[in-house]
Amino acid sequence: MMDRSVDLLLKHSIERVIVVVGYQASKYFEALTMKRPSIDFVLNPYFQQTGSMHSLFRARTRLREDFLLLESDLIYEPRALASLLNSKKNDVILVSGRTGAGDEVYVYGHEGTVSAISKKRLSSFTAQGELVGISKISHGLYQEMCRFYEKHIPKFSNYDYEDCLSDMSKDRVINYLKINDLVWAEIDDKIHYQRAIERVYPQIMRIEGRSGPFR
Repeated sequence: MMDRSVDLLLKHSIERVIVVVGYQASKYFEALTMKRPSIDFVLNPYFQQTGSMHSLFRARTRLREDFLLLESDLIYEPRALASLLNSKKNDVILVSGRTGAGDEVYVYGHEGTVSAISKKRLSSFTAQGELVGISKISHGLYQEMCRFYEKHIPKFSNYDYEDCLSDMSKDRVINYLKINDLVWAEIDDKIHYQRAIERVYPQIMRIEGRSGPFR
C-alpha cells in the first residue's frame, strides 16, 4: 500500500517523501528503500503508547513547508491526490461518501468548512462524509497543531492527528473536499483486507484501465 502511494506521489511530481515508522520499522525501511533510497525516515519509538499525532509531531524538524498527509494503510484511486493538489484552498481534508466499511471517522461541517471530526455520531453538527485519511496541510496549521499537542496533550496519550485537526477547527478555518463516489479503502484487519481485494481494488484497477493482483 505504501509503495503504491509513493508511486502516485511521484507521478504528481512530489519529490520528497517522509515516512514516520514505529512497529517493525526496519521492514518498512528495507522494503521502501530498495527502489527509493531518497525516502526520509523518522522514528516514533513510543508507537505503542501514543496515537498518530505523536508520529506527526516527531517529523516537526523535517517539515518546513506545506505538505500532503497520508495514512499508510490506504488504497485509493488516483483522483484522491489530484483533487487535493488542484484545490486552491489551504488546509483541506479529503472526505468521501458512505463506505459501510466499519470503523468510520466522520467529518462534520457546513459549506466546505470543518466543525468537528469524530468516530462518534454528533447530533450538534451535520455529518458531511467519511474521513479518507489524505489531507493537504499548510505549514502554519502544522505548527499550530504541534504547539497545541505539546501544550495540552499528555505525552503518552492515544491522541490522533484527526483529533488535533478537530480541535484546531474550533479556532481556525479548515476546509473539507468531498468526493462522494471516491473509491478507496482503509485496511486495519482481515475483514478490511478481504473487502479491499474483492471489491475495492478491482474497481480501482478498472478506473486505471489495468488488470492484475492486489499489490
